[in-house]
Parts: sequence; C-alpha cells; structure tokens
Amino acid sequence: MTRAAPRRLSPFEHAIWRLSEAATFNFAIISRVRGPLTEDTLNASLRLVQARHPLLQLRVETADEEPWFQTNDVPPPVLHCTRQSDGDWTSQAAEQINQPISSETGPLVRCQLIRHADDQHDIILTIHHLIGDGMSGVYLMRDLLRAANQLAAGDSPETLEPLADMTPIDQRMPENSRGMSGAWRHWNLVGRTLFDDLRWGAAARLQPHGEPSLESRRVLLVPKQFDEGFSTALRDRARAAGATVHSALSAAILLATADHIDPAKRVSVKHRTPMNVREQLAPPAGEDVGMFASMLFYRGRCAGGDDFWALARAVREQLVRKMKADQALVNIRIAAWLYRAIGGDRLTHQQLIEQWRKRARTTTALTNLGQLKLEWPEDPLRVETIRFVASPGPLGDSTCTALSFQGQLYCNFIFVAPTFQRESAERLSMSIVERLEAATNQNS
Repeated sequence: MTRAAPRRLSPFEHAIWRLSEAATFNFAIISRVRGPLTEDTLNASLRLVQARHPLLQLRVETADEEPWFQTNDVPPPVLHCTRQSDGDWTSQAAEQINQPISSETGPLVRCQLIRHADDQHDIILTIHHLIGDGMSGVYLMRDLLRAANQLAAGDSPETLEPLADMTPIDQRMPENSRGMSGAWRHWNLVGRTLFDDLRWGAAARLQPHGEPSLESRRVLLVPKQFDEGFSTALRDRARAAGATVHSALSAAILLATADHIDPAKRVSVKHRTPMNVREQLAPPAGEDVGMFASMLFYRGRCAGGDDFWALARAVREQLVRKMKADQALVNIRIAAWLYRAIGGDRLTHQQLIEQWRKRARTTTALTNLGQLKLEWPEDPLRVETIRFVASPGPLGDSTCTALSFQGQLYCNFIFVAPTFQRESAERLSMSIVERLEAATNQNS
C-alpha cells in the first residue's frame, strides 16, 4: 500500500469539511451486478481499492483549531450487507446519503451490498464530498468491480497502480488563475455575480417560507430510467435544436420548477451546474480520487409556458460562455473566500448553513456525469446499471443527478423533506419528465 501523508486541509477543503460537518454532504454510486458475489470477495476488493487511492486512507483531526488529514488508526471501509427480494435500491441509497460519514474516525467512504438473489446484487458506494466528486465515485466503483471480478473468477487480482498525488484542487490552479491574474478574475466574477443579482433579482426558492432545521432534513429520492430508444431520440433532438442533453434536462427542470413556484408569473432562477474540471488543472487530475469539480450557474427568468428549446439553447450558450471564461476555476477560489468572508469558523452549524444559503442561493441544480465510457467487467460479474445520487447537503436546494450508461439515461430527482412530502416530490418529478418527453417528441 502506498501510504498517504498527513497534511493540513487546503482552504477549499477546509470550507467543504466545515459545511459537511454542519449538513451531511455525501454522494453515492450504485451498481447493479449480475453474477457470483460474496461478502468476502467484496471486503477483499474494498481493501485493494483503499490501497490504491490515498484519500481512502485518511481521517480528519483538528490540531490547534486547524483541520488536518491524518493516516493513523484508519480502518478498512465498512461493508454492510442486507438481503432484499423486491429489487428496490432507492430506500437504501437515500438512507446512505442521509447518514453522515464520520470524518474523525475515517475512512471517508463506506459500502453496502444488497443481495436481491444469489446472482443479483446492488452495490452502494457512499463517499464524503471532502474526498471525491461524481467521477471519483465512478472510478472507485470501476476499480472495486474489477478487483471483485478477478476474485470471483478465482484469479489473483492484478496489482492496482497506486495513485499517490493528494494535491487538492485549489493548489492545482493553472497559471492564469494564480497571482494577480487569479485575483483579477476573482473580483471580476464577484462583480459580475452582484450585477446578475441586481439584474435578475433574488433567485426564487422552492421553499420560500424558510428552511427546515438541520435535524429534521431528510433526502427524498425519485429515480427515473429512460430506455435506449428515448435516450437516443433526446440526444438527436437536442443536437438538432442547437442544445445538449444537459441543457435539455436543465430546461425541463427549470420550467417545471418555475411553474411549481408560481404558475402566474416569470420567476428569477439560478440553476447550479457542477462541472468536471479535472483536465483544466495543473497537473491534470486524471483518475485520481478527489474533489475535482466546481460550479457554473445559469441566471435568468422563466415561466412554465416558455419555449422549451429556446430555454435549452440559452442554458447551453450561457454555460459554454462561462466555461470559456474559466468561471468554473474561479469559483473554486470564491468558495474558499466566501467561507472566510462570513467568518465560517466562528459560526455554529445552524448559523453557517443559514449564512451559506443566503449568499450562495440557488433555485435548482443538475449534476450530469455524461456518458460513462469506461471498461466494466463482463464475466463472471456483469454490470447491468450504474446510478448516481447526491445529497444537496449545505446547498439545500432540490437537485437532479444524471448519467448515461450503455445507451440509457438514468436520472435521480432529489428533494429535501419535510419541505417536500413524497407525493409532491413525485408530482414535480413527473412534471419534469413529461416536459422532457414532450419536447423530445416535438417535431423539429
């Protein structure tokens, strides 16, 4: 095992850690696997994956009021096994992202095996956002299944090349995002954000009458799987309209949400889009596990009756423009700066979340991992589906996670109870799906 080295959390990591201590900030990758898989095989595979990825060997310890990554006394990842004959995975996944992962004891990952039959299983890999993003979870799941596949076949697993680079995202900024150039970009984006707030007004929220207490918040999960025929039709229709699958999903979410908030008028929206910036970093992050995602935001006004494809084009054009301006990289600096600006270390958990949501207010969010083009095992273990879910955590808004696997689009709509009850969450999810289907089937 290539051992991780203790180090102080970077400013960006410090902010993520404190926010996640205040409000559970987990995400999970769920894989349905067909074939012979035992608890012993999965436990052995978890240890092999932990040996490859240094951030799985860490816990957080506070020394002189500063958080540090420490490597001593970190146990193997916990594996919890259950049997469930109905094939459901959603209740267990929701529970996993609702339950905190202890950063004090580590490791910052855990695993659940749900056995539906002797040859059908769901693996839920739950990861703390301090050490990973959605693609990190996908790489971890791939490595886990590769090792399990070799063990299930009776082979000695290949030695996984250790990934020893633990450099955090805010210390991988390219040259034009450092020094005076980085400072100018930082304050320029702060000014643009203030201008957008004046232009569009405060972003509408799905819960206008206040936030539920941290103790009462629970995630509600509504999954939707689109077959290969529809997924292909959506991609083709979006391309013909000058949009993308991501911007089409965003348009469906925004239109349904605006109609839900106030069907009688146009509402100001701020739509959060996490972006994979691995290849923009210096050095690039490659397949390292870490938090290598940032944010872009679509700003505007919309109403439920607006033209679907016009909005999808507007979302695409605005996000492309902001990506070319490196706003995703600048937002990494801004997140750490905002935490310091509000005096995050001096606030209670409740105060921190209230202040963060006040200043980082959004209406909706979509995290889309895109098409997963990695190689997955096929024999004796075969991967049937991959899904991705995430807790809104300190951000507090409703969100959607999406990815495409083997030609099919998988979406998960995520809401916060008690603001949403199951019935209202399913109703809004259905409205999003119906708008997406209607727009896809619309003649170009």
